Amino acid sequence: MSVWDEMAKLIAKLPSHVIGPERVRFLGDLVRTARDELRRDMQGIVHGWLVRMSQNEASDIDVGGWGCGGKVWYRIHGVKRPDPDSQVLSLEETDLLLLNLLTDSQREFLFEHRNLDFSYTFEADGRSYRFRADMYFDLDHLALNMRFIKGEIRPFKSLGFHPNVARALSLIHVKQGLTLVTGITGSGKSSTLDSIIDANNQSVDAHIVIIGAPIETVHKPKRCIIRHREVGRDVKSFKEGTIEALRQDPDIIVIGEMRDPETIMTALEVTDSGHKVFSTLHTASAVESIDRIIA
Repeated sequence: MSVWDEMAKLIAKLPSHVIGPERVRFLGDLVRTARDELRRDMQGIVHGWLVRMSQNEASDIDVGGWGCGGKVWYRIHGVKRPDPDSQVLSLEETDLLLLNLLTDSQREFLFEHRNLDFSYTFEADGRSYRFRADMYFDLDHLALNMRFIKGEIRPFKSLGFHPNVARALSLIHVKQGLTLVTGITGSGKSSTLDSIIDANNQSVDAHIVIIGAPIETVHKPKRCIIRHREVGRDVKSFKEGTIEALRQDPDIIVIGEMRDPETIMTALEVTDSGHKVFSTLHTASAVESIDRIIA
């Protein structure tokens, strides 16, 4: 029996009276109790899409929900189109395939909040593939976007910072203070922050705690201990992760994004306590960043 036949048997167990998001929750229970072999085969289908994504030099993949029309979509060189070779999937089939990617705790978070940011990694063809993912509801069914993370960190010197700015970013020269990397979506905030982390990792003996939603780049410890704490997986929120970091003897605390008032206030309080803090803010200018923090 093929994996598609076995998935059809699972879908056939859906009671007709179960409607809306509860249908997805019911499918989640079926996935949780499914045979390990079936779950591996379902996982292999999605991994095939993701490997193809890398081969096609695509930056993003979208699948599931009403919006995709049962097709797998790729963004290649800025253009998003459906894969002409992908089969047409039913909404329940994509629900099953997407639910199978999650842990039990991630599924519960998704059902409660109707959205889940997470990272996803797997090994294939002797290499590691890593993605930033966002799963959400689209008219009572699941949809997924994944962005390929290349894992290459841009050299710090290539960023062209003024020597005084470069000194301020280094723990060797400045032991405390808040540094914000700001900009619009796609402007390179995360990659710039990774370069700053990597520069400190190579130049100073220290302890760096990174709190992200999700964790995109995993830094190998060189001269620093580097902790990666993903919101929803290792810690409940940016705020809690930041407060907990204070008890972990950090030299640098990296907050992936200051996206809400609680996180902004916590970052400011941690900075006032004498720590070196880095974060990002989704703003278009320095003036707008100050206005956002004050507001």
